[in-house]
Amino acid sequence: MYVLTAHRRRASLAAIHIDISFDISFEYYLGGGDVARRSEGMTRKGIIGLLFGAVAVVVAIVWSLMQGGAEEDKVVTTEVEARIVSLHATVASSGTIQPKHRADLAFSSSGTVSDVFVQVGDVVVAGTPLAAIGTSELQAELDSAATQLSAAHADYSAASSAGDEARIAAARSTLQTRQNAYDNAQKALDAATIKAPFDGTVALVQVAPGDKIGGGSSGYSGFDVSSLGSVSGIDVSSILGGVSGSGTSSGGSGVTALTMISTNRFIVEASVGPADIGKLSKGQSVTIKPEGSGYLLAGEVIEVGVIANSASGAAAFPLIVEIAGEQVLYAGTGAQLEIVYETHSAVVGIPSGAISVNASHETVVYVKTATGSREQVVTTGLTESGITEIVSGLLADDIVLVTTTYGAVQANPWDQYMPSIDSGRNTARSTPTPGGENR
Repeated sequence: MYVLTAHRRRASLAAIHIDISFDISFEYYLGGGDVARRSEGMTRKGIIGLLFGAVAVVVAIVWSLMQGGAEEDKVVTTEVEARIVSLHATVASSGTIQPKHRADLAFSSSGTVSDVFVQVGDVVVAGTPLAAIGTSELQAELDSAATQLSAAHADYSAASSAGDEARIAAARSTLQTRQNAYDNAQKALDAATIKAPFDGTVALVQVAPGDKIGGGSSGYSGFDVSSLGSVSGIDVSSILGGVSGSGTSSGGSGVTALTMISTNRFIVEASVGPADIGKLSKGQSVTIKPEGSGYLLAGEVIEVGVIANSASGAAAFPLIVEIAGEQVLYAGTGAQLEIVYETHSAVVGIPSGAISVNASHETVVYVKTATGSREQVVTTGLTESGITEIVSGLLADDIVLVTTTYGAVQANPWDQYMPSIDSGRNTARSTPTPGGENR
């Protein structure tokens, strides 16, 4: 019988302990004048064969363990050069893509809806008629106001001719009142038709012919960048948030009749925490990755709020980013943001794996020399995508050593790290690609 036990312990060098024990027993019996051989277990030849077999097994196991340990525990030192790079400090955030412009339009005159000229999804240009109410009553009111205004002019002329100052003053007051009435009647007639305030897409229609309108006012306050003001006061609900009702319901005073949004021009509504708000300002560049997409878009910070919203339990400061150029996107889609708040251009950089801390707690690298290497104390700056800025202690083209103690690494760490630096910003789109690839 034999027992083979192998123990492998991982350390700086693999330690292998092998115990082999054989329990072999046999007896020889001699009796009478004849030789009587009796074997208990196996013959002498069998024992020798067994010994050779056990040794072969042991050698195979030892070789396997030593090879495995060598592969896993090997130390790889790579020589890499310091390079001139541009590094960025960024703040990450996420938000929701929304149209750049939105207008909630309502009739400002009372009446009955006579025509709806568009439907949801129609793309229109500024000034296009969208819906109208009947004008017969409004025209009658204008005609009546015109008649009264003409009479007031006649009275004023007569009073002026008579030279009676009291009569002139009274006639002048009446004339002003009649003029105001005429102007309002003319505005009401003009407002009988809602027109597109900008080039865009019809996002919502809430009126139909026959609806009674009480009169109200249109709101062009959505996401018009030129009139954003303080972001803390912006309603950052979804693009149709707060607008309810069916397309055939009767309109009342101030009820939105139609909603328009800009076509292919978008912003991202986002937020940042207290730790990052002080780093951000208008004009900073942003890389945007729409949810579920495989591409990046360029953008710019256009508003930074100064009043936090704590509705979710944690303070969050509102942030609005404008996406550059015209894009084919969908309102309400999520997006990841990378906002650049600091850039160090033309600085010396090395792979971060070359940096370590010595026994004196100094930040050091090991610089290649003619006879080997020397320890060099360095001062570090920004780190981005595995590359660290060296503020002092190294020059471009100095050769430093990067040492790893596990697995295989690329021959030059720059091949691994460098492509990620600036790749997103350099390829971010400011204009759509043909065929609507941005979808």
